Amino acid sequence: MMPSPHGQSSLVVAALLCAASVGAAQGWEAGAKSGINRTAITRSTEFEWSRTPTTALFFKRNIGGPFSIQPELAHLRRTGISTVSGTTLTMTADYVELPVMLNAQLFSAFGIAPYLSVGPSVAARLRCRLQFVGGGIVSDDDCDIARSVRSHRLDFGIAGGGGVGWTLSGFTLSVEARVSSGLRTYVLPIDVQNARSSSWSVLGGVSVPLYRTRRLPPVWMPPRSVMAAPSVPGVSRSEPKFVAPSREASREVVRASAGRHVTLTADDVDVREVLAAIAKITGAKVSVSSAINTRVSAVLIDVPAAEAIQAIADVAGLSVITPSIPGQATIVVRNPGKH
Repeated sequence: MMPSPHGQSSLVVAALLCAASVGAAQGWEAGAKSGINRTAITRSTEFEWSRTPTTALFFKRNIGGPFSIQPELAHLRRTGISTVSGTTLTMTADYVELPVMLNAQLFSAFGIAPYLSVGPSVAARLRCRLQFVGGGIVSDDDCDIARSVRSHRLDFGIAGGGGVGWTLSGFTLSVEARVSSGLRTYVLPIDVQNARSSSWSVLGGVSVPLYRTRRLPPVWMPPRSVMAAPSVPGVSRSEPKFVAPSREASREVVRASAGRHVTLTADDVDVREVLAAIAKITGAKVSVSSAINTRVSAVLIDVPAAEAIQAIADVAGLSVITPSIPGQATIVVRNPGKH
């Protein structure tokens, strides 16, 4: 027995998710979402359109600042029911939809980031069936054949909406609402040939980085040499403190010094957070490209600010542009050729 179109779509989404999980496209996220969709055909009074489940696979990548691009592959179903004089006519149409959304993040606090999205979409009809039950007759036919017409199997439209994402350790949960409108007429063989489709949906999803996190080896730099100083009664000498990685320190930056030198341990932390911690500890000015999302593990012991920044950049495979004028920010960028 062949699976239903909805089942086939779910299998395709699952297969693509498995393929994406072993990919190495750094900077991309992959995810899946599902929810409910309600579609209507404007100007048509023949059918009452009902809510149906919908699922989608999506990919997301930051393209600069608060903006990201999100192509999607979704399965949706349009179901309309017409009841007249004890007879029931049900139209069921299954589609694959390909929206390409431009997302704009409004702000971010405590890992929660609301966003708005808008973009074009293309919907391709996989099948359309008309089922008639009544008067002792039961039939199930292709929509176009049953009505002796040929409607459009492709629809082009525009979609927009908004949602909120919550980033936890290694993945992001999201909830969004979206409305869309088709631009092409006569996409189903109904009583009004100049009607267009419209829909709204509410979906929840989860996404993870498409690339595998690189577990980089620790960087160890010895303490600076200090000339012996005479002992002063009642005053103890300050020694560099080494903070060993631990379960409690995982994903956190542990700081143990101040001034122009820094001592820290980073265990699988976003490189931007590590560089920000160095800047805060030492007072150095550091500007990091928003396109960088590498994670690092490193250990620095009583290291000067400039050397610490360079060491972290070397481990992450980044380039450092030192300022030509004192007081300007050190700039950290991705190496040419890296994506």
